[in-house]
Amino acid sequence: MKVSLKQRIANHARLRPTEVISGGEYERLGMEHGYKASNVGRRLRELENEGTLERMMIKGHVWYKWKQKSPQKEAIDRIYNQAVDNVKLRSTPMYKPKVAEQARLL
Repeated sequence: MKVSLKQRIANHARLRPTEVISGGEYERLGMEHGYKASNVGRRLRELENEGTLERMMIKGHVWYKWKQKSPQKEAIDRIYNQAVDNVKLRSTPMYKPKVAEQARLL
């Protein structure tokens, strides 16, 4: 299975968590695998928006750094996502009749 560009970038940053890596280095990485520099830039912005990478401007150049989440933050995110999934489940049409039926029994 072919690894996506976004995953390649994330893996590259994850293997070097303490280093600040230039956008140009990521562009070269993408071009080695047949991707255009504009595509690499788009994926870098997506990873920044997701909170995976931290973006910095230093003397007019873009640099990126791996943004590690603390174990507490990961646990909070996992609990939040489970709660959101439960709310989505309760709002489905199949769930509502069951709630109405349980309310009649009370």
